[in-house]
Amino acid sequence: MFSSLAARLASRSALSLIRSSSAAFVRHTTLNSTSLSRSYFATPRVLLPTATQSTAKKPAAKKTAVKKPVKKTVAKKKPAKKTPAKRTLAKKRVAKKKDVRPKFDKQLLKPPKRPGTAYGMFLHDKFSGLDLKNKSIVDMAQILKTQAALWHELPESGKQASFTAYRERHQGAMEQWRKDYKKWYMNLPEGAFAEIKKKCKAKGKPAPSQPHGYPKRPPGPFLAYCIEFRAQNPDINVTEASKLAGNQWKKLSDGEKEPYKQRFRAALEQYLTEVEKYKKGDM
Repeated sequence: MFSSLAARLASRSALSLIRSSSAAFVRHTTLNSTSLSRSYFATPRVLLPTATQSTAKKPAAKKTAVKKPVKKTVAKKKPAKKTPAKRTLAKKRVAKKKDVRPKFDKQLLKPPKRPGTAYGMFLHDKFSGLDLKNKSIVDMAQILKTQAALWHELPESGKQASFTAYRERHQGAMEQWRKDYKKWYMNLPEGAFAEIKKKCKAKGKPAPSQPHGYPKRPPGPFLAYCIEFRAQNPDINVTEASKLAGNQWKKLSDGEKEPYKQRFRAALEQYLTEVEKYKKGDM
């Protein structure tokens, strides 16, 4: 077994030596038409040279791109800038002061109730003696009609006596009411009476008047002129007279208006004096 292995190794080494040395003994013969190459250890083979044509494509000549004529762009004229109009700065709106009305006690603003008439007192007495619970409007109207008939059916003497009694009662109630109303009016805080009148006007109710006997404030210069103009032109209606008087007043000079102003100042002083007397109870 070892002998065969050694023989193989020996043959392989010899073969490699022969191959390496065979390059020195190779003869090349170059022919015009053919090329033959043979070694002593190889089978002769004819090698024909092949025509080597370069398959590489020649680079195509670069075409010079023809430049298209560039259109001359005419620069558009910029429109002349308009000088902006100067903005007038709006004045800052001054916040209107809210009409802060003073708050008054509701009970204090209620005036004393005015007493009814003599006939009203008669009906009140008659109704107070009747049971009016669960009565409908129709029933109340019928009762009122019956009581009114009783008043008219009274004999003249009886009616007169009843009327006199109720009239005296009514006068006494009115005297007491005037005192109470005056006391209520004089104790009102400043501005309260004007507030009451505004509320009554807003609700469509008649506004309360000043107490009985309270001094009347004199009219101003213009109003005094309008009253005088109206008296001098009674044929003109009130609206037209007021319009004409207003136009005439505007045309008057300060000297022509002065007499009306003087009369107003004198009347105002007299008015304030009378108010003080009224408050003290001298009137």
